[in-house]
Amino acid sequence: MTISIGLANLQVDDSARDLLQRADRALSAKHKGRNRVEWLGGSVVAGRDPRSFRSWRRR
Repeated sequence: MTISIGLANLQVDDSARDLLQRADRALSAKHKGRNRVEWLGGSVVAGRDPRSFRSWRRR
């Protein structure tokens, strides 16, 4: 059994399209071989109030 994982961070100023494009690129891990993790980073948003992301959902 093998697994390939793609991860993309949600950044504060991301639109839905930005996030989906980054996630799509991260999912290319399975095309690059087995047992891989692809992470398309940016900064981790630590300590943010989850309510601050409501405006992102409306974009």
